Amino acid sequence: PIERILELLEHHVADLKTLPATDIAKKAGEIRAMNLVMVGALASTGLLPMKQESYVQAMQDQFRGETLEINQRAFEKGYEASQPTHE
Repeated sequence: PIERILELLEHHVADLKTLPATDIAKKAGEIRAMNLVMVGALASTGLLPMKQESYVQAMQDQFRGETLEINQRAFEKGYEASQPTHE
């Protein structure tokens, strides 16, 4: 069960973050865009040496039309979802 997997991961990862990538991808317009949701979430951490603009440019180089729009939305939603919430 997913709960058990998360429990095991929490013991081995200093700062485990999860997000409902499938649900976010659906809201972006395509469940298959889940990978871009996760890339957006990773990009927001700053752990990789790439600026947000570089990811956007890479998507523009690879996709066109509606596919580009969906993937950009998925990336942005993943980026936003992984930002800390301010109360």
